[in-house]
Amino acid sequence: MKGFGTYENFKDRLYRKEAYLQWGHSENTLGVILLHNPGSVALKNKKLWTEINNGKVNIAFGELDILQNDPLIRVKDIIEYAFEEPDGRLYIYNLFNLVDSNRQTAYETYEKIMNETPTELLYPVLEKLIDSPWIWLAWTVSPPNKIYVKSYENLALQMIQELEATRNFNYIGWLKDETHPETGYSIYPYYPPAPYHNSPVCVEEYKKEIARQIRELTIRTQTKSK
Repeated sequence: MKGFGTYENFKDRLYRKEAYLQWGHSENTLGVILLHNPGSVALKNKKLWTEINNGKVNIAFGELDILQNDPLIRVKDIIEYAFEEPDGRLYIYNLFNLVDSNRQTAYETYEKIMNETPTELLYPVLEKLIDSPWIWLAWTVSPPNKIYVKSYENLALQMIQELEATRNFNYIGWLKDETHPETGYSIYPYYPPAPYHNSPVCVEEYKKEIARQIRELTIRTQTKSK
């Protein structure tokens, strides 16, 4: 598996407009994962990475330098558990495209720039998601009472509702909060790449569950297309 991404420098801030994980040589879409915002994944080409960060080039495309502790490794493991021999691309989109490994500061910056940054640079392009067999809602592990998360959760839900108006769309995750009947606490409605409880048993069971849903939705989509 290799990862690739397209970055753009706009007013001395870095945005990742698109990224994908590649297995084999096929350009077919395996699915889409929708995450929070791009974190610390850099380009493997250090010279190009330095140039895009310093504004010497405005746009840069290249292979991603994905470290072993990056959440994308968990995504890789789940996809490879779902498919014996993956062959195609898992596209990675974000609620907004600003690169920042700290979610709190990312939101604070987002609030400052949201009205001065071109929409097509700040947000994912809706039309690119339409032909995917499924979309995995995976954008946060923050508690549901975090106010700063809510504003672009709403953006994501609006985007998905627009998708569903276009076609009957398959997604992994829920589109609304639910309350646990015994505790009264909110049940967080999305599936991040790793579970809240990070024990080996939890991680393994979590991987199996997400992989199961991916397989089922992929088979369902293939059956409908025949």
